[in-house]
Amino acid sequence: MSIQPRLRLLTTVALLAASAAFPANAQDKVLHVAAYGGFYEQLIREQIFPDFEKQHGVRIEYTAGNPTDTLARLVATQYAPQIDVAIMDDGPMYQAIALGLCRDVEPAAVYDDLYDMAKVSGGKATGLGAVATGFMYDTQYFQEQGWAAPTS
Repeated sequence: MSIQPRLRLLTTVALLAASAAFPANAQDKVLHVAAYGGFYEQLIREQIFPDFEKQHGVRIEYTAGNPTDTLARLVATQYAPQIDVAIMDDGPMYQAIALGLCRDVEPAAVYDDLYDMAKVSGGKATGLGAVATGFMYDTQYFQEQGWAAPTS
């Protein structure tokens, strides 16, 4: 099973930006990541974390949950943060930014190299992917009912 190359790259960028805050000589560096469970968790545990941990000398502790759970954890621990990287949907992400729970993506060079659509205004987060939502309808059924095709 292989993961999309862009998802691998963007997740690695998010992890790399967070790991930049660790001192270079730390013996047991731990990066606390909170993100989705299920299939997403399985993919990043199998295909991203092992190489990342080896390359950067860090151990990743993972907390699986839905984005609103992750946001609640960020709020509850805001004065003693326990999450270094939070991967969540844009709604909870913008709430986390508005609540002052996110710092600037560092190093700035990593952020500057992203595609424009992956840059979140203010430099407090990055996008990991894009989803398109489309509209479909059953043309045969509409025709049978004598309805015009939807236009908006």
